[in-house]
Amino acid sequence: MRNFFYLLFCLMVCSFGATAQDCGTSFGPFCYDQTSTLIPLAIDICPDAGNAIELTFTAGQVENTWDELQVFCGAAGSGSGGTQAYSGYGASGDVTTVVVTCGADECASVYINSDGSVTCATEAYESIEFDAACVVPPAAPANNDCATPAPLAVESGTACAAPVAGADVGLATYEAGTTCTTGGGDAAKDVWYSIVVPDNGEVTIETGGDMDTVMEAFDGCGGTSLACDDDGGVGVSSLIALTNLVPGNTVLVRVWEYLNDENEAWTICAYSDIVVLPAELSTFEAEADDKMNVVSWKTASEAGVLSFDIERSLDGKKGWTTIGNVDAEGTLQAGAQYQFMDKSPAQMSYYRLVTIDLDGSEDRSEIVAVEREAKSGFDIASVYPQPVRDQLTVVFNSDYETDVEVNVYNLMGQRVLQTFINAQENQNALSVEMGAFFPGVYVITLDNGQELIKQKLIKE
Repeated sequence: MRNFFYLLFCLMVCSFGATAQDCGTSFGPFCYDQTSTLIPLAIDICPDAGNAIELTFTAGQVENTWDELQVFCGAAGSGSGGTQAYSGYGASGDVTTVVVTCGADECASVYINSDGSVTCATEAYESIEFDAACVVPPAAPANNDCATPAPLAVESGTACAAPVAGADVGLATYEAGTTCTTGGGDAAKDVWYSIVVPDNGEVTIETGGDMDTVMEAFDGCGGTSLACDDDGGVGVSSLIALTNLVPGNTVLVRVWEYLNDENEAWTICAYSDIVVLPAELSTFEAEADDKMNVVSWKTASEAGVLSFDIERSLDGKKGWTTIGNVDAEGTLQAGAQYQFMDKSPAQMSYYRLVTIDLDGSEDRSEIVAVEREAKSGFDIASVYPQPVRDQLTVVFNSDYETDVEVNVYNLMGQRVLQTFINAQENQNALSVEMGAFFPGVYVITLDNGQELIKQKLIKE
């Protein structure tokens, strides 16, 4: 008898199973007047072959925090047995502008999950309406396969401090071969991560968030399973603690949703109780090369290093300015090689390297110097930083001691700054305060009474 009334209800309010004709179709209005747990609004909204169905809700309300709008994606006929692609209340019960896209060739089914207390009719809610369109299927996550895992850095500590957002398993493709206890059979929509084993040979991998995850670790793509876990973490999250691993080896981690029927936000992290040491520099050097100076360095190890700042000074004693930043490779077991191009070098430049660790601490290297062939005449040797935020430094050459008029113009030709400097023979440095200038392009000119030289600069 229950099945008879359900069928009768669906004949009145549900849309069943077309294929290509659902592209460009509008559905509704639906005003849910039943208080059963799962109320079907439209079943099997399907795309044409090779495309994806996208639902855009244009009107409608539900009881906020109690009656969820739910959309499931799956094969024709799967209904609420497909993957849950959306479950929510829109904006405080207003579902207008909710957009849900299923995978290639999947059909969408729309339901109201009611708590049974009120209905659209009793509360005079706006009826639900939505449009269906056929679109190019969304791309699967880049780490959809064990051959292309996403690198996962190992944190130092005994708990997860900085989890990263998990990839969208709803867009992943099914892959067979799950060996863990799972409710979704031996195939799953999974994503993959790679972890380099730290020096102590131990690492813990943990998921978080709302999704009911299952996680399995392998010693390689197509390799041996090292461990598997369903709910060993907090709530329905997973946790795997691996020990006695070979430092430097790579562990692959496979993650999927327990029943392959939900797609919710989740996170993942890896951590180990390791001792983080600062970067150990093997070499740090700089040399002149055509119109630029090449600064290069090599590390023997760099666990816990965030990045490197390159600083420059004209005399090696004061006026140190950061002219660049390079992200660290972050390799635990081995070092790496780096290079930075100083495209506006002075005739005499001094460099030092600042190592910035993950904890914010800094360590400065020894100073190296580069002397370029002196330029004759009256010319600009270097303008930095570019773009400039506050203080600009202009390095210029002069054949003799003389007074120099300095002007800065905007693009309309209006002079916005004028100053004078007594230039000495050979190299000179001029500081220009530009913090109060509006962002844009400017031109700075230097005039010694005999020659006028200029340089374009950018204020951010």
